[in-house]
Amino acid sequence: MKHNYIKIVSMVALVAMLVSCQKWVDYNPREDYKITDLEYLKSESDYRALGVGTYSPLQWLNQVVPIGDIASDNSVSGGESASDTKSLQDVDDFTTYPINSTLSDLWQSAYEGINRANYMQQYKTANPAGQTVNFAGKDALYGEVYFLRAYYYFTLVKMFGDVPLFIDRRLTLADSKALTRAPKADVYKQIEADLTSA
Repeated sequence: MKHNYIKIVSMVALVAMLVSCQKWVDYNPREDYKITDLEYLKSESDYRALGVGTYSPLQWLNQVVPIGDIASDNSVSGGESASDTKSLQDVDDFTTYPINSTLSDLWQSAYEGINRANYMQQYKTANPAGQTVNFAGKDALYGEVYFLRAYYYFTLVKMFGDVPLFIDRRLTLADSKALTRAPKADVYKQIEADLTSA
């Protein structure tokens, strides 16, 4: 009886759902919800949301401490065999290659944070539409952004030595072939400048 009751209720619900609506949803979400650069950064909440986005790559840099510990023999790379966690085994053996997934993720995450900070810095005085948006706490927000960019560069220079240095704008895919590594001394000068600005 209980089994039949469930079937009957299911059938009634299915029929009700199929015949209840007379209209179809008629809108194009790609057109209705498209936000362009000119429509963004018009309010304090837009700037704050972008600031929160600058923090996001920190969660992807969780391998910095374990990599340092493994490379210094303070810990073992772990795994059940020599092929388990291969990228960390390579760090332990000092045989790292460009295809090392852990180091590649660290590199990409740090530069994602730098790119986000540069995007914010690019629109500090005026938004993409050319309007100035002032609000209480804007300088403090940009202090956080400069600090984060300094931290991301510090992480990179600590792990890789000489790294590409760019601070003027957000990079695009077209810029990737033209990047060259800057000496560590220049990167440290930029880190110091960012920390002073913060």
